[in-house]
Amino acid sequence: MLHPILCQLKREARAFALKGMRERLTLYLLVLLAFSSCGCQQADQVLYHIFVERDSKAPTLLSWSMNDPKTAELIFSEPLANRGASVECAERRITAVSVQQNRLICSFDRPLALGTTATLAVRVEDLVGNSRSLSVTLWAQNPQPAALLINEFTTKGTQANPDRVELLVAGRGNLAGLTL
Repeated sequence: MLHPILCQLKREARAFALKGMRERLTLYLLVLLAFSSCGCQQADQVLYHIFVERDSKAPTLLSWSMNDPKTAELIFSEPLANRGASVECAERRITAVSVQQNRLICSFDRPLALGTTATLAVRVEDLVGNSRSLSVTLWAQNPQPAALLINEFTTKGTQANPDRVELLVAGRGNLAGLTL
């Protein structure tokens, strides 16, 4: 007979505890609602990336060429700093290096012969200090290239017999250093 009474007491204790938890939870929610709805209106918090307004990309090489047999020109994606440009060449002695906005101009002590190359090791820096090191191969400029036309493509090459392009020389000129 004691057992049913104990079970009833347990049920009543649980109901009382749940009722107390509901009352406390309701009180907490009301306090939270009161604090969140009163007071001044807060602006939405905006997170800022610290590099958004700052240039953080190094200059990119867009093109390079030989202007004449003794002068090379490299063109970059953004203006360069004078202090940050350095150029080295194993095949030639460099007599002058100048920076003009986004162009790096390099002069050699003697001209490149047709069909020969020179490799430049270059390090440049933009106006905010981002730097890039790179290496480019320059081919000698051919002042009188021959006029060429593509005559035929052979595109079904094999390992032993690769793809070919047939060129037609359509006019006078020098063929040295021409590449396709």
